[in-house]
Amino acid sequence: MPGNRKRLDIIADIISYVSGLGGKGVKKIWIMYECNLSYASLIKYLSQTLDAGLLILDEDVYKITPKGKIFLPIMNGYKKRVKKIEEEVKMISDEKAELEKMCPPIEAK
Repeated sequence: MPGNRKRLDIIADIISYVSGLGGKGVKKIWIMYECNLSYASLIKYLSQTLDAGLLILDEDVYKITPKGKIFLPIMNGYKKRVKKIEEEVKMISDEKAELEKMCPPIEAK
């Protein structure tokens, strides 16, 4: 993702990575590397995912929970809808700009 990621995007990246390991679980250092996080950010977001019940810590490895498995498709659907809305807003903005060109404001005398 370009630029700064938002909180939910980072959480989704973490859950997606942990989920993709087939339930084996993963140590936090690998989450840090694979999700491109600083150690401070890693600790912050792992704490949030644990508190939310999206991941569990089982014998020093992080594993996805059933709630985490539900989170991912909802997040993916949300991202798709946001993208569609952003595209629609851009089209509306472009159309307004075209209309403004066609009907320039009258300058005061």
